[in-house]
Amino acid sequence: GGAGLWQARLRARDLLRVMNCVQCSVCRLHGKVGTLGVITALQILLGKEGRGGDAARMHRVEVAALITTLGKFLNAIKTVRTLEARLLEVSPVSDEDPVPMGGWDGEYESNAED
Repeated sequence: GGAGLWQARLRARDLLRVMNCVQCSVCRLHGKVGTLGVITALQILLGKEGRGGDAARMHRVEVAALITTLGKFLNAIKTVRTLEARLLEVSPVSDEDPVPMGGWDGEYESNAED
């Protein structure tokens, strides 16, 4: 409920405060932007009372941080897919080999019968 969300806000504020101790200014900036992007996404999903937030009331800095963070996540996903494709080229998968959670094609596998 509300107490859990309040604790999450305090932890996020603490994390942003800790980022001030990072010596490299570029690293500090990237860390703060990434943290603010994740915080903004959670605020949109959960809102103040856990029922969702109003995306129209975001500050422009929050919008920029959210877009930047989403871009970083997308690049990370692209990198994983590229590495999976390279791994398949080097070592083809047989039916007995375990498949990663996302599957080799990026889609989640369902064990349920349709």
